[in-house]
Amino acid sequence: MLLTLAAIWDYEVDQMDVTTAFLNGPIDGEVYNEQPKGYEEAGKEDWVCMLDKSLYGLKQAPRVWFRLLKDHLEKQGFTIMNCEACVAVKVIDGELVFISIYVDDLILFAPNKKLMKELKQMLHVRFEMKDLGPIHYILGWDITRNRKERTIFINQRKYADKVLHRFGMERCNGCKVPITPDLKLSKVMCPTTKEEKDLMSGKPYRAVIGSLMYLMLGTRPDLAYLVRECSQFLENPGILHWRAAKRGLRYLKETQD
Repeated sequence: MLLTLAAIWDYEVDQMDVTTAFLNGPIDGEVYNEQPKGYEEAGKEDWVCMLDKSLYGLKQAPRVWFRLLKDHLEKQGFTIMNCEACVAVKVIDGELVFISIYVDDLILFAPNKKLMKELKQMLHVRFEMKDLGPIHYILGWDITRNRKERTIFINQRKYADKVLHRFGMERCNGCKVPITPDLKLSKVMCPTTKEEKDLMSGKPYRAVIGSLMYLMLGTRPDLAYLVRECSQFLENPGILHWRAAKRGLRYLKETQD
């Protein structure tokens, strides 16, 4: 939605990355860990450390970071939208500016370069940031923009190619439809014997469906029916379910361009 508005309004759209975002926030609560190897204090090798700051890998880390960023934005006059907690909005000199948040990836929307510079300075004051310039690639999305025609084109070709390589399907034969009309997936196809379950235990069924779902939610709504059907059998997929999932990858191969 924000990219659509940016195209219509001809907004500046830049991307920034927060350096070691999770290490910024003070931890809420007591969390202890063993002393790092090679840094043990002499005579206290059996002691443990109590963390003052959040660390990567802690279950609290994402929440601590988001709360810290949210507090900073609100102090700068931003409002977190009720309908979307990862979008902050502010009116500056009668103009709307937005910040879209995805963990430590921030997309900034401003009507002109002057306000864009102000947004970046506001973030730099509090956090160590990497300025990635005008947006062109984020979260598996390639973004191409034509300012003259006020259009933004997004695609996930690189991500699709990565998915195919991940599951060893980069050289597979493509197919023109994601699922055949005569195929009706059902629980009857789920494995019931130990041999059947062992056969499926090594198949990355969930990972394939998850990857296809990410594409579906981004730029590939044509995968929606296949993902919906296959998602019903994540707990105990059978060989026919697996073949249907692989057909989705073959379809992706055929249509990734």
